[in-house]
Amino acid sequence: MLALILESPERLWWSFVLLVPLLIHLLRRRHYHQHGWAAMEFVVRAMQEKSQKARLQRLVLMIVRVFILALFLLAVSSPQSGVSKFDVDNISSGTHYVFILDASYSMGTIDQVSGDSAFEIAKQEAFELLHRLPPGDVVSVLTIGDFERWVIESPANDFQEVVVAIDEIELQVGGGNVKTVLESTADLILESRQAHPDLLHSHVMVFTDLEQNVWTGLVGEESEDGSPLKRLKELGQVSVVGCQVDPRSNLALKSLTCSYPQGAFAKDVVVMAEVECYYQEEAASPGISWYVDNQFIRRDELEIQQGQLSTISLPLNNLDSGSHQVEARLDDDSLAIDNSRWIVFDSPAK
Repeated sequence: MLALILESPERLWWSFVLLVPLLIHLLRRRHYHQHGWAAMEFVVRAMQEKSQKARLQRLVLMIVRVFILALFLLAVSSPQSGVSKFDVDNISSGTHYVFILDASYSMGTIDQVSGDSAFEIAKQEAFELLHRLPPGDVVSVLTIGDFERWVIESPANDFQEVVVAIDEIELQVGGGNVKTVLESTADLILESRQAHPDLLHSHVMVFTDLEQNVWTGLVGEESEDGSPLKRLKELGQVSVVGCQVDPRSNLALKSLTCSYPQGAFAKDVVVMAEVECYYQEEAASPGISWYVDNQFIRRDELEIQQGQLSTISLPLNNLDSGSHQVEARLDDDSLAIDNSRWIVFDSPAK
């Protein structure tokens, strides 16, 4: 049900001004004394028809004036729209929400249907939940990534501020460890309860794609004493919001190395790329492109299946002596952050 919230309801006392158009309408009515005059009867009939039209016009004018004044009063009362529910959930129960957004690199994976990344989906899920929270609840925000970062540590009740803060979170270039993040979350909840005794409940919500690189350190420890997940369940509720996507394909360059097959002072150099396939369409023919000193050299097609590792070599002969840079680039796929690597090495004299 649509509700209208007025930030300045005291200004509605000005509603008496809505009587002004009515008073003007009544005062401008003219009263006539009627005198019989046979010669003017036809004129009277014509004036009666004109008078009915004039009264209708004055009535419409009065209604328009009242409507304009009512809109003005509503505007100065600072109205806000919102969703009202006849439900106890719409009344704050003193809940401290902790939003944990997975910002590790895998969250950049793009869905082949919607074109949205898992990270964008996670943010949207958080925004929708914020929209449903009743006034009085508070929110903290933390990220999972190379380094944990409190986006909002002190519990905030300004949901618009929380929305802006979440929107400004950027994807990180590495993985993460959810275990250390949950430990920090448990500590924050305890500190917040000491500082704010009215925060009787806590609800931790993790927005993640559930990739193993984040959850590895927590698997199998849920029931152990001292486990951060067990601590959080004792303090309140823990929920995981799955933000998985359906990628078109995802290959990753795991490493890029070089070797000197004929010895450190030989002229031949071999660069080797290790590629892992996470997802792969059956009809796809992925490839890897090689660049030496920013010049394209060649593209090799990969014969690799989902779940496999493959090594591709680039032999280089007769390079000029000195430092050289080699870049390997995989074809575009659903996760761009792990598609390229660089290596710099020295070539011996010829």
